[in-house]
Amino acid sequence: MLTAMARIIAAMVLMAATVAGGCAVGQQISYNPPMLRLQAPGSGSVALAVQDGRTEVRSGAKPPTFCGLLRSGFGIPYSVTTASGRPLAADLAYAISRALTARGFRVAIVPTTPGQPDAATMQAFATQRGDRSLLIQIGEWKSDAMVRTTLDYRVTAQVRDGQGHVIAQSQIMGNDDLGGDVLDPGEYMKRAVPAATRERFERLLNDPGITKALQAGAAPVPPPPVDQAPSVTPAS
Repeated sequence: MLTAMARIIAAMVLMAATVAGGCAVGQQISYNPPMLRLQAPGSGSVALAVQDGRTEVRSGAKPPTFCGLLRSGFGIPYSVTTASGRPLAADLAYAISRALTARGFRVAIVPTTPGQPDAATMQAFATQRGDRSLLIQIGEWKSDAMVRTTLDYRVTAQVRDGQGHVIAQSQIMGNDDLGGDVLDPGEYMKRAVPAATRERFERLLNDPGITKALQAGAAPVPPPPVDQAPSVTPAS
């Protein structure tokens, strides 16, 4: 037989589940958190493309704005989308572009579509004529929140030279527990996911190989002109 305290706890859990169920529909996450902190300083040009290769997006089962799930207190999943209304790939491209620009690079964002063939992306890179090309491929990216929030991700970064050859590559992947809030899991998710996104993309892009490859692509700065001494006409 339940004690009085157990009945109170059960009632609180049921109430939280009911409230959470009503708040799970139409939730959004902002992917414009504080600036990514990148280590590579530079002065060259970078063509940047973020390619969404998630299975559910390529198949059309989910829109490009899809970024996760928020479950009701009874476990029913509801889709979470980007707060901007732009595709997730576009939001991430903007965040990375801002970070590279802050470090001194000149960045041109190359638009992509989900499942776009590599050949089309390489052709788009070629038209930009950047010192380096940076391709971010999203194989998996989905948060899942009920009481606790998890983030399932698999992302690859490639730096290519002017001839299209891969000269550096890094990858991040995991299914991480980001913590939770039993009383308001939706609000917790909105704080935890952007913070986790920043940390994981910093880890991806601050890989020593990526940093070195981006820096090596910077156009050399010519030395300042040397002042020439005035010519002297010999005395006759």
